[in-house]
Amino acid sequence: MTGYGAARGEAAGVALRLRVRSLNHRFLDLQLRLPAELEALQPAFEQALRGAIHRGRVELTATFERAPAGRVVINREIAAAYVEAFRELQREFRELRQTELEPAEVLRLPGIVSVAAPEAGAGGQLQALAEAVLRDCLADHTRMREREGAAIAEDLRRRLRTMAASVRAIGELRQQFAEAFAARLRARFAQWLADALPPERLAAEAALLVERSNISEELARLEAHLAEFGHILDQGGEAGKKLDFLLQELNREVNTLLSKTASVAGEGLAITSHGLTLKAEAEKLREQVQNLE
Repeated sequence: MTGYGAARGEAAGVALRLRVRSLNHRFLDLQLRLPAELEALQPAFEQALRGAIHRGRVELTATFERAPAGRVVINREIAAAYVEAFRELQREFRELRQTELEPAEVLRLPGIVSVAAPEAGAGGQLQALAEAVLRDCLADHTRMREREGAAIAEDLRRRLRTMAASVRAIGELRQQFAEAFAARLRARFAQWLADALPPERLAAEAALLVERSNISEELARLEAHLAEFGHILDQGGEAGKKLDFLLQELNREVNTLLSKTASVAGEGLAITSHGLTLKAEAEKLREQVQNLE
């Protein structure tokens, strides 16, 4: 399932922004892009991602901005000494009496500006900041995936209703199909008797045709698969792989049903039409299921 999440935080003179993007993928594939300052936290980031996302290609990108290494300090005593020295020169030299001393010029003088050492414990604050921002980022990502998941689930349920209607329609045609198949069987028997088939061959052919005329088991399994599909959707959680397997079983039953009914005109053709609807909807379900965890 696709998703996107972003979050930002500041602490200890650092601004950190994380972005998580997930794309459809059969398995979990993590790709982390971290600045050098956060490389030591990569195992912790991967563990958090695996706990929140179980399927998909996941990209985590971090941007990192560090403030100056410490606090800027202005030495006012030295600045005052420079200003006093300048005033003395103005009193001594007439040429300087109309000159003004600009603040920017004072700040560039040696010893005026210095940088205090950074406070202890910044490393621990950075780790705490990264963990907090990642939690917010994953929460944002999860909200987007939940909205998309709800829309996909509604589409899946709509297709399930279409498939259930086709299965019911086939069930209503089953008796008429059995009668048409019986008529075909009687015609085949007459032909075999005319051809003087050996009794054992006649019994084998008859048994095969009788078996092929019964689609009750396929209908029962289709109904069970559709009900289980809806049950898994209602449960939520990690459903993608379960639904993918269930669709393979459902498609197998449809293929068997179509192979049994393809040789009978009339009701057989009507059943084939509904069977093709089942196959088309199952394929659309399979495409959507690839978007689920």
